[in-house]
This record gives sequence, C-alpha cells and structure tokens, in this order.
Amino acid sequence: MNSMVQLDKQVKFYDAGDLLDAHALAQSQLSWIGALVSTVKQNKELGKEWHNAELLEIAQYLSGLFAEDHQVKSKKYESELE
Repeated sequence: MNSMVQLDKQVKFYDAGDLLDAHALAQSQLSWIGALVSTVKQNKELGKEWHNAELLEIAQYLSGLFAEDHQVKSKKYESELE
C-alpha cells in the first residue's frame, strides 16, 4: 500500500529553465503595465488627459488578467506540494 501512495506522489523536478520562463513571463507582463503607466504620465504632461481613461481601463484589465494567470499557476504548483 505504501508503494501505491508513493507512486501517486512522485517528486517533480524543476530546473532553471522553468524558473526562467516564469520570470520572463512576469517581466513581460510588468513591462506592458509600465508602458501604459508611462503613457498616462506623458499624456498628463502634454495635456492629453482625455486618452488616459481608456488607457487606465486597459491597464486595469491587463493587470487583472495577469494576476489571474499567476494565481492559476500558483494553485497548480500548490496542489503538487500536497
């Protein structure tokens, strides 16, 4: 019976490539948000604030989407720990 339990809970190994992928994804997503924030700030300085409402909605949508994506992946890895 013990060997059956051990088979169900096999150890998974992750290497630097897996961590690289995760951090590259986070960097890419944060770069998008950073670009949107920079554009909003630039629009404010140039007096083009009417564009900012839509850009802020896009930033809010993307940040929510990115957070949800990370939460799903986090729960997947959490379930592997159990």
